[in-house]
Amino acid sequence: MAFVTLKDVAQRAGVSAAAVSQILHNKGRFSSDTRQLVLKTVEEMGYVPDQRARSMRSSDTKTVGLLVPDLRNPYFADLVASMEDELYRHGVSTLIGTSSESVERQDVFNVLSSNKLMMKR
Repeated sequence: MAFVTLKDVAQRAGVSAAAVSQILHNKGRFSSDTRQLVLKTVEEMGYVPDQRARSMRSSDTKTVGLLVPDLRNPYFADLVASMEDELYRHGVSTLIGTSSESVERQDVFNVLSSNKLMMKR
């Protein structure tokens, strides 16, 4: 199943992609009919904003990468669950990787940080 893009929504609603973006961000001057049409089209098509694109523009991913030695260890499982719950309450997503206590497996950390998925220091 292909992702629905902003342009797809615009095409179906008969407006520009810029208009869809402005309406979704509560900006611009549009008639209530146009706003309702765009919002209805967004809902019908199941459009979800691309968080990767948004984070590239804002340099804020709202995602934290967690690298733990072993999730089968109850200590780390509880720790990760608690951290994930708290981060979720603050609107932050989590990506979890395990190192299996191996330096070679810590390449997960490099992947996370190279893809701008780590919070700013």
